[in-house]
Amino acid sequence: MTDATPIGTSSGILHVLMDIGPNVSEEEFHQWYNNEHGPSRMAIEGFKCGVRYEALDGLGPKWVATYEIDNLTVLQTEPYLSIRNNSSPEEADILKRISLIDRKIYADVLHRGQFQPVIGTILVAVRLLIPSANAKELEEWYQKEHVDMLADIPGWLRSRLFKELSSESSKTDLVQYMALHEYHSDNGLGGPKHVAASSTDWRMRIMSLAIGGPIRRDFRLYHIF
Repeated sequence: MTDATPIGTSSGILHVLMDIGPNVSEEEFHQWYNNEHGPSRMAIEGFKCGVRYEALDGLGPKWVATYEIDNLTVLQTEPYLSIRNNSSPEEADILKRISLIDRKIYADVLHRGQFQPVIGTILVAVRLLIPSANAKELEEWYQKEHVDMLADIPGWLRSRLFKELSSESSKTDLVQYMALHEYHSDNGLGGPKHVAASSTDWRMRIMSLAIGGPIRRDFRLYHIF
């Protein structure tokens, strides 16, 4: 999305997926991200928490960073735009060589549970593209059934639901949602309670409405800012 996209005053996240590619070593990538890129964002008032995850599913993009933000309008203020538009020579160089950066902004819809910043925490990310006419039902399903059932899974820590802010989606009759579910490294994912939460009639109906079906990715918490 572009910075011209209207951003409301709600809280939310900046969610950035990245693939390094062949022209940047992992050592160089992590040194830059952990010591320059991430800390420069976290120094801006309104950025509450920043974490990086590594994919567990063997799919790409392999790396994701998520920044929790008190008020999304901070992404249109001078302090943030300044660090985006005035990269250091080192950052400008590495950004040219990274193969993929997919940057999205999401507004909060639902938040249940508490974040426990422990390296190795498991993140399950699920994206759903839903007709706007069914958006309210999807949110009600999360609020009235799905998160309650997920919270009963051993090792569950937190579930959040977000709506993407996108100039493109506003021109269509579709809404992009993303759910982020966090679990201890020792958890009941794939067990009977997880199967039960994934098998209700209401869930089946919501999934049947999702364009292209749900897209699930599994990650492990790699770094905390």
